[in-house]
Amino acid sequence: MNPAGTASGKTGSGQGVEAADGAAARPGAVATPQEGAQAAQTAEVFFKGLLHAQIERSEAVHGAVWLPAKTAGDSVHLLCEEPARVGERAAEAWRLPLGRQASLIFLDATRRVERVSEPADRMLQGWTYWSVGLPVPIGRVVAAVVTLVVVGSEKQVLDYARIAAESVASQGALYSAVEASRATQQRYDELCRAWNLVAATHVGYPDPEHMALALVNKGKEFLAVQRVSLGWVFRGRVRLAAISEQDYIDRRTNLSRALVAAMKEALESEHPIVFPPPSDDADAGARLEGSPSEVYPAHAALADLTEAHQLATYPLRAGSTTVAVVVFERRETQPFSGSERRVQSIACEQLGPALGLARQNARGLLARGRDAVVAGVEALMGKGHVAAKLVAIVALLLVGVGVFGRWTLRVSGTATLMPAERRVYAAPFDRAILRETRVLPGQIIAKGDVLFRFEDEELQLSLREARSRLAAATAKMQVHFAEQKMAEHRMAQAESEELAAQIELLERRISQAVVRATFDGVVLAGDLRQQIGSPFPIGQTLIEVAPLDELLLLVEVEQGDIALLQVGQPGTFATKARPDQTLPFAVEKIRPMAEAREGANVYIVEARIRNTEGWLRPGMEAAANIQAGKHNITYVWTRKLANWVRMNLLF
Repeated sequence: MNPAGTASGKTGSGQGVEAADGAAARPGAVATPQEGAQAAQTAEVFFKGLLHAQIERSEAVHGAVWLPAKTAGDSVHLLCEEPARVGERAAEAWRLPLGRQASLIFLDATRRVERVSEPADRMLQGWTYWSVGLPVPIGRVVAAVVTLVVVGSEKQVLDYARIAAESVASQGALYSAVEASRATQQRYDELCRAWNLVAATHVGYPDPEHMALALVNKGKEFLAVQRVSLGWVFRGRVRLAAISEQDYIDRRTNLSRALVAAMKEALESEHPIVFPPPSDDADAGARLEGSPSEVYPAHAALADLTEAHQLATYPLRAGSTTVAVVVFERRETQPFSGSERRVQSIACEQLGPALGLARQNARGLLARGRDAVVAGVEALMGKGHVAAKLVAIVALLLVGVGVFGRWTLRVSGTATLMPAERRVYAAPFDRAILRETRVLPGQIIAKGDVLFRFEDEELQLSLREARSRLAAATAKMQVHFAEQKMAEHRMAQAESEELAAQIELLERRISQAVVRATFDGVVLAGDLRQQIGSPFPIGQTLIEVAPLDELLLLVEVEQGDIALLQVGQPGTFATKARPDQTLPFAVEKIRPMAEAREGANVYIVEARIRNTEGWLRPGMEAAANIQAGKHNITYVWTRKLANWVRMNLLF
């Protein structure tokens, strides 16, 4: 593909290629891709080596490497070129079209093949010249474009472009992997340096003061700086604690005051300060709203006083609390590199919690408690912490309500409804034989209902006999009166009166043979179904009936609550039958003697309940609350616990 008669030597443009170490050792040899990627210390060196290798391995007559534009007005930036087999005039003529081709490749990241004009040199004319643009991807970004000028047919050039594009892409991937490995190794080295300083600060120094001295002295040695200073932070104030290679610190000197001022500046800014800000730190530059001396006047004053050209100040934090501030000083004009700043930052991040823990352990219990209280008060009184302030306000309100507020004390207990009175129905006469019963225990009865009947046949016969005898005695009395037999008349009259009394008794007993309810109520006891036909002596109780218009509520109250109750106090109760309905009552009587109920001694409080709705029944269980007056809220809610403590722990 070479044009005949072209110059065999290379006519460089003055932008020579930095060859790989292996190629440099063998003049005329080309480094392998692995050697080139590993030997290249920067991306630009790698791109130059890549161009040189492509020209050596191909018959290209010209090559160039293009980088993305450095400024907004430019399209691409020419890194280097090698007019290998053409003169400088041809290279200048091709520079513009090759630059346009590179710009398009940066946009679409695909290779391009285009024809270019012939060189002005007559010896190089008569051939077809093609420009081959090859993207160089590193990761997912096109980092550079290699343009080569070759001669030949279109098919040959297209085949070459395909093979060359694959080669360039593979070498870009190889360089990306090598760079990633270098970055990983660099991070590992940085971590090792930082942890060496952390370990040197920890080992053998349990108290915070000795740890601070170890940090400043070891930090000066490990981090290659001229001076390291540390100051403790107490409630927003900084106290200078240690300076490298100094056993005694005079806090009245200008140096001590300048160091404290710089530490306060970093503490107030709440981020590390590197002075002057490095050019490769975009975050530091973005924070500046003026010149570094105006933004960080304390650091500028410290730099002028100590002739330290480079300062780095880091707050050491334990959680969200800043426990100390450390200052690194360097008198060299070279700024702290990114690697050095990362080592400093890693070490400070690890040392902050350790110093905070050491300070906390060195303080006594009273000092720790005082610090916690002061910190809490300062947090509440300062800015922010809205949620904590709301919680504190609510807590104070609750304490105030608990101390000064009053609340109705309610004494609760289980209750049972019992009959207010009991009435019995007994046998109305002697040897009364039960004939029929119509009621059972628990049955509701109304006034006039028949409860039971007794046999009255003998009474009816005796009544007829007595009436016959009375008629005979009356007739006999009249005959004797007519015959003026007064003695016989008086005897007949006495017999008549006796028979009349007997008849009256029999009639009353016959009427009593049917027993009817004299009031509305409920049958409490008396199942007579098994005693029908049995005789009963006069006065024997047959059934018990309780009226329903009024019931007695018996509330069981614990011993610890009985002293709070008085007659007349109001209350409410709800039955298990209708728990959604609450009924009122008033304390009528407090029984003076305790009663044993379910293994505990309780006092019984009585109250009469009007059964106006008629659904209450004796024996119903209920839960009752008695209002025992207003008391202090704290006493209301803690009285049972306080009583338990008094009875079980204090006695």
